[in-house]
Amino acid sequence: MKVFDDVNPASVLTDKRIIGVFSCNDEYSVSGAHYFILSDSGCLLFVVCCLLFVVTSLPTSTLVNPTGLEWCGGILLEISVAGFKWFVAAIENRFLKTEVNGGLPRGVYTIEAEVGGEKLSVARMFGVPGYSLRNHSRSAHVIAQENLVRPQELELSDELLFELNYFAELKRLANSL
Repeated sequence: MKVFDDVNPASVLTDKRIIGVFSCNDEYSVSGAHYFILSDSGCLLFVVCCLLFVVTSLPTSTLVNPTGLEWCGGILLEISVAGFKWFVAAIENRFLKTEVNGGLPRGVYTIEAEVGGEKLSVARMFGVPGYSLRNHSRSAHVIAQENLVRPQELELSDELLFELNYFAELKRLANSL
């Protein structure tokens, strides 16, 4: 399994591995959220970037970045092409269908599978409705604590997936790979 270095959010637009970009407005960032999909060595890298107002201060409360704006983000999920296709199919064929039509049984909100030697899961999120895509075989880039290991995870809201049509883009990409 290839290990990838995190992606610099400030320079991701010039990355030659980009195969998909999806941008949308959100309530947290100045620029909206930008979802990049990069292809590298048979894997897809899901990168999320946004321009945020970040207050970084020294003990004297002097701003290190006087504008307060920084590009934030990086790789949230690394997955094989087969794993990506499994994620898309799991949402479409198991979560979006009733049990009678082949969907998950009532009360089941998570499915797991081993795809290409990696343990993957899709879970229904509550609170902010959506789906959590996890690769339990890879450690998250965003956790900097030495003894804390978390799986890579990409959380996608229903609003992003279905109202803003990101799921249609993911399906189109899955069918083209």
